[in-house]
Amino acid sequence: MPLEVLRSGEDFHVDTLVASAPDHGATLLSATFPRVFCDVNRASLDLDPAMIAGAEGEALSPSARGRAGLGSIPVVVSGGRQLYAGKLSMAETTARLRRYWHPYHAELRKLIAEVKEKHGFCVLLDMHSMPAGVDGSKADCVIGDCFGASSELHYVQALARNLLTQNMKVARNHPFAGGFITSHYGRPAEGVSAIQLEMNRALYVSRRANGGSGLNPRFAQKIEQVIADMATYVAQCVKAR
Repeated sequence: MPLEVLRSGEDFHVDTLVASAPDHGATLLSATFPRVFCDVNRASLDLDPAMIAGAEGEALSPSARGRAGLGSIPVVVSGGRQLYAGKLSMAETTARLRRYWHPYHAELRKLIAEVKEKHGFCVLLDMHSMPAGVDGSKADCVIGDCFGASSELHYVQALARNLLTQNMKVARNHPFAGGFITSHYGRPAEGVSAIQLEMNRALYVSRRANGGSGLNPRFAQKIEQVIADMATYVAQCVKAR
């Protein structure tokens, strides 16, 4: 399968966009593997048994997206294009989750607990990319807070203000309201606010004359400023407690 097709199923270059977060006082956790290989923004057992050889009797819990092949181990990319010639084995699926999904979430849980212990609360910003024009959206960025369930409102409002300051077109909860990370870890009543941010891939990926692609430096600067402004806002919240 061509690399460009594979990259339609990953958050290409998002790790580069957010790499400066520690410079602004934020804690950064980046996956070292692509979402098309193992998607940590899905529940671990969000897998369709019909797509896995040897899954009979396994306690899987596929969502609608999982049944469409977009679970924790994707078997399709955008447009429903198949990644594999046949079914994945249950052994391969389990091994992939054990090696990638579970360590990522163990580290994420640890970091959230450490921040909560130090400051009394934690704000989690989950960064993703989206194709241009998905579901007719004209947004540059989509803020997802599970329709108000995963974050205190003022953090969502601060993020929206910061994006608007960078002349971004911003939508909230449509077409993306948040995935597993946002819904699972976002517990505002328990001091954890989780917000998903989808960024229009067409704005930050620049096509090069040689046929390759790279990061649009202007968009990268805007996102770095948004991260810096959010870090400043959260620091002010720490002082106000």
